[in-house]
Amino acid sequence: MNDSPVTLAILKSLGEKLIDIHSQHATLQINTEEFQFLVVDNVAKSTALKAGYLTSFLRYKKVKNELRKIKEQAKQAHIEADFNQFQFDELHQASLTADEQVNLEAEQQQLENAEEIKRRLTWCRTYLRGAGAERNLTGERIFRSVRVCRFLSYSFARSGQSTSECLDRG
Repeated sequence: MNDSPVTLAILKSLGEKLIDIHSQHATLQINTEEFQFLVVDNVAKSTALKAGYLTSFLRYKKVKNELRKIKEQAKQAHIEADFNQFQFDELHQASLTADEQVNLEAEQQQLENAEEIKRRLTWCRTYLRGAGAERNLTGERIFRSVRVCRFLSYSFARSGQSTSECLDRG
């Protein structure tokens, strides 16, 4: 050893304490934590203990992952509950009535047709004011225009006056 002669007994004693290296990169493995634990486990003969720990550790990781999923589901459920509560509060504050949707749809229809209703009613007013002798001739046209307005506007249709009453007052 180190350029000194040694006996066979000394070499055998030293050989039992050396690590058997099989490849040129095996020396790099000695520095890794995984290899060091493997050597310690082999020396300590703790493979059963290591297997039990590995089983427990894998179960721990599985339970931890399930807990993370449950927390995420709880968070999503909380967000959804907050949104649903917001919607409920908004609907409650709106104090909607049973026929409110019908009224809102009728108002929307009237607003969508406002220009056409205005045009027809203006035309009727113009002819009623200036018709004079031609009143009988334009009466049918006025009647049709008012009928179209009633169709386009729910509130106009509910006004309670018939077209003929409007014409009589003309």
